[in-house]
Amino acid sequence: MILRKVFPFIEVLVISQNGENKDFEIIPKYRSGSSETSKEYYERVLKNKIDESIKKVITFRNISKKLENNKGIEKFLVEKAVDSLNGINDYEDLSKEDIDKLIAAFQSME
Repeated sequence: MILRKVFPFIEVLVISQNGENKDFEIIPKYRSGSSETSKEYYERVLKNKIDESIKKVITFRNISKKLENNKGIEKFLVEKAVDSLNGINDYEDLSKEDIDKLIAAFQSME
C-alpha cells in the first residue's frame, strides 16, 4: 500500500512462505521436494502475473502520454493526473480552504 501511494502505477507481487492467500493475492513460496523444480514452479506461477503487471504499467504510461497530448483537457488537470501516475503528489497537502482561496484569487484576476 505504501508503494502504491508513492507510485500509483506500480505492480507488486507478494511471495510468502506462509502459503497462498487469495484475499491478498499472496503467492506461495516454492517448497522443495515438490514434483517440479523451483524454476518450473515460478515460471508456471509467476509468468502470467508478471506479464499482466507489465501490461498494466505500459497501459498507465500510454494513458499519461495521451493525456499530455490532449489539448481538450485543462492543463492543470492533466499535469496533476500525470504527476500522480509518476508518484508526484505536490497538491495532496492542499486543504479545501487553500483550494477555495486559489479559486477566489483566479476569479479576482478575471
